Formats: sequence, structure tokens, C-alpha cells
Amino acid sequence: MRVVDASAWVSLSLVRDANHQVTRQWFELDIASGSLFYAPSIFLVEIAAAFRRRTGSAETAAAAVTQIDRDNLFEIYEMDSVLIDRSVEVASGLGLRAADAVYVALAAMLGVPLITWDTEQLSRAGRIVDVTTPAEALASQQTD
Repeated sequence: MRVVDASAWVSLSLVRDANHQVTRQWFELDIASGSLFYAPSIFLVEIAAAFRRRTGSAETAAAAVTQIDRDNLFEIYEMDSVLIDRSVEVASGLGLRAADAVYVALAAMLGVPLITWDTEQLSRAGRIVDVTTPAEALASQQTD
């Protein structure tokens, strides 16, 4: 079980993304092993925004969020006061942007790794959570 940042999901979902192939390989292996993924509720907003910016289509953005709901692969965590407080601590402590801090805080609260392509999360979050790229997670899966 892992927290998945929007950057990893967008990479998986958009074939034109530079990291699509390796992210897809990681994801398929993780799904085959029965993994469930976690994400904060802001994940859905970030997915919609990323798809709209990358494809130029509001319909594609909405469909991407609908597909996440339909696939039932994610447990989505609402932004309650506990997650907000922890996110504030992470943002101020690590100097992360707001949404990035929420993913890190959720991973820390759940005691699970964070999967991301975000360079700031990768360089800063390791102080409080295990953080890795899909490529690194794939390499680890293949050596197990």
C-alpha cells in the first residue's frame, strides 16, 4: 500500500508523458500483487487540473477523475483537521508546496511509502517518509 502523488498518476495515464512506460510497468506489477493506493482528496483536483492543462480538454479532465472513481483502486482521504494539521507541519518543516505537503503528511500518518515524480517531494520528504519514483519502485519489485 502506498500514497500515490498526482505526478505519478498523470505519468501513468498520459501515453505522451516521458515517464509513462516505466510508471505503467510499476503500476501493473503493483496491481498484480493486490496493492491498494491511497491519496488525499486534493488528488482528484490535481488530476483534473493536470489533464486539462496537458490535453486542453475539460471533458478529458472530467473523464480522468470519473475513471479513478470507477476503477476503485484508491482509498481517498478527506482533508480533515488531523490531516490539515499534519500537512501544515510538513509544509513549514520541509518547505514544500501546499499540495505536496498533503501527500507527504498522508504517507507519514499512514506509515506507507510515497510514490512520486515530483522533485521537491523526492528531495525533501525522505526525512519523514519513504519516498520513491515509480522507476525505483519497479526496480525494487523486480529484485524481490
